[in-house]
Amino acid sequence: MGRSVESIGKYRVLRQLAQGGMGAVYVAQHPTLDRTVIIKKLTLRGNTDIRERFRREAQIMMELRNDAIVDVYDHFREGASYYIVLEYVDGMSLEALILRERYLPNHVALLICREVCRGLAYAHARGVIHRDIKPANILISHKGAVKLVDFGIATVHGQADSELTREGMTLGTPSYMAPEQFQNSRNVDRRADIYSLGVVLYEAVTGKRPYPGTFSAEVIARIQKGRYERPRRVNPKVEPFTARLIRRMLRPKPARRFDSLEPVIRRIDRQLGLKPHAAVTAEVAGYLAGGATTTPRRRRPVRRALIAALAAFLAIGGAWTAGNGYQRELFQPGAYGALDVTVRMAPTGKPAEDLYLTASLHTLDGEPVPVRGAFFARPAPEFGFSVVPDEETGRYLVFRSRRIQVPPGEYELRVAVESTLF
Repeated sequence: MGRSVESIGKYRVLRQLAQGGMGAVYVAQHPTLDRTVIIKKLTLRGNTDIRERFRREAQIMMELRNDAIVDVYDHFREGASYYIVLEYVDGMSLEALILRERYLPNHVALLICREVCRGLAYAHARGVIHRDIKPANILISHKGAVKLVDFGIATVHGQADSELTREGMTLGTPSYMAPEQFQNSRNVDRRADIYSLGVVLYEAVTGKRPYPGTFSAEVIARIQKGRYERPRRVNPKVEPFTARLIRRMLRPKPARRFDSLEPVIRRIDRQLGLKPHAAVTAEVAGYLAGGATTTPRRRRPVRRALIAALAAFLAIGGAWTAGNGYQRELFQPGAYGALDVTVRMAPTGKPAEDLYLTASLHTLDGEPVPVRGAFFARPAPEFGFSVVPDEETGRYLVFRSRRIQVPPGEYELRVAVESTLF
């Protein structure tokens, strides 16, 4: 084990946070400001592009002064290493918060998104495109401040970046990258950051990402066509406003997204009843600490005719929703999880409609799990499969089951195709 570091330059090292092949991250004490700071170290041996990006990150962030962006206090070289000294955020990343909570309430996710929008809009106004917006790069302090960090692959409009980002080069984190970023990261504009922020908002309110984090041709094709599971299907608690905002931000064609983040901020402010430039740190801090939040939501007048129509709809549809288990998704989303099954298989020469296909759900002890309506049962197969088009490749037979509602837990799914059991 190497000798512990006691000081770096004029900074007294308190502890080491991380260690990697190219450097390390330390918590240290600033000698004159009497505050805790973060020091990022890069060993200068090896790839010159990495060294230049590290230097550019410091240069870009030194020129950005916004309360939604982590401050950079200093950058210097010492011996064979280069250092950046940043603001210390005492809290956690949005990534860690989502892992802790599974998913966030809509208004909390919108508050955090609003603050990221503020920081990004400030950077965009100065020609800076982040290109790596993701939950791990969004920090939240215990006081409720939301800070954007890590401009390591950022680009500045109007500055030469040809050696660092060559034509056709792909930079970023696949799950969060805009479709055009896969083709050429060099020429993306602020709409790529808006797309990535839409992915972050999707993940915040569902606990899942719209696309898996791989570079496979199949996943890239889905991203370029905008084919993802709608957030309200993943989590019924996602409100229509949030779903519409995500849909607009995740348009595969840049021209159909928001052109800037100002309209996103205005829409969130209207939805949550916030005044422009209102502070939201208390609400975010309360949620981070595990307490309830009380951000007011816009209330629209409900007319008597609408109430009567809704009552009629509930009276007519009540038995149908109960018989299909949909009342669980509508009224008990916290107590039940939605499950559907997609089976994709190579053609067998037999028509898809003639294939024998069944599925059943069991506990890990092998006991069958009842999955029909909660209030009364009706004769029906446990899973009803239908044939759907293979929109991704056109080479497979695709079957999709009806959606069922079951309590959270661990289960075994048994799928039989002809005489083979999976």
